[in-house]
Amino acid sequence: MASLVSSPFTLPTTTKADHLSSISQKHYFLHSFLPKKTTQSNSKSAMRVKCAAIGNGLFTQTTPEVRRIVPDNNQGLPTVKIVYIVLEAQYQSSISAAVRTLNSNDRYASFEVVGYLVEELRDENTYKTLCKDLEDANIFIGSLIFVEELALKIKAAVEKERDRLDAVLVFPSMPEVMRLNKLGSFSMSQLGQSKSPFFQLFKRKK
Repeated sequence: MASLVSSPFTLPTTTKADHLSSISQKHYFLHSFLPKKTTQSNSKSAMRVKCAAIGNGLFTQTTPEVRRIVPDNNQGLPTVKIVYIVLEAQYQSSISAAVRTLNSNDRYASFEVVGYLVEELRDENTYKTLCKDLEDANIFIGSLIFVEELALKIKAAVEKERDRLDAVLVFPSMPEVMRLNKLGSFSMSQLGQSKSPFFQLFKRKK
């Protein structure tokens, strides 16, 4: 049976100093990307890392005006104005693209649209602009409104114009805002109450 025999590690016939010197002079691929060491000085400016924060936080430095689309309406078509509120800016790109496509067709109606981000409504001037836009809007669309203080502000703004608006479409949001939904004869104003059509339907099913 073979046995393991340990023996002390020995360098070749060259001296240790020569061997270590030859190793240090070799260039290894895996380390070729590392910067060469430079002599460090006592100066505080030897290395500085600069960080720049862009914007005011998560929600960019944009305003509703950059999301406002006003049609040329050279054909004298009726104009439908849509005001919408979404959680983040990327959600508005599909709405803008759809409106531009509809306006390029020049059929039936032209569409004016302006969008707001939920967090933008903390600014009082932006909130006043929203209220002003709602005064002559035809349709309101809301989505993912879950911040309570902002949901209550949106509810107050939309409620003033709800009866006049042709449609209010609110996707998953806080109940206070969901109750604003209406489309034709359909209304969710009684959502959660015993007189609600949903409540009556579930009651009959029981």
